Amino acid sequence: MLGPVAACQSVFSLVGRSARQGFALGGSPYNVLLQGERLVFIDWPQVVDVIGNPHGPEYLERDVHNICGWFTRRGYAVDEGALFGDLMAAATSRW
Repeated sequence: MLGPVAACQSVFSLVGRSARQGFALGGSPYNVLLQGERLVFIDWPQVVDVIGNPHGPEYLERDVHNICGWFTRRGYAVDEGALFGDLMAAATSRW
């Protein structure tokens, strides 16, 4: 089974890859399922264009808040502000 540190790293790796493409997942940590040793994201239709949607940065910030909160409640604290800043920089770097 995937441990909490590896799970957190995997989740934020995917969130980072999505942000670099300009997308926020627009969902919640409950859209992340554990299948053996890998994470599976569901509900991709909720994906939001961070740049093209006027509320895109808010959706990305909400993603970060929800996912960080989920991990924090389970004892793995994440710096929400720093992560959001990194993801916004990634999302806007292609522009």
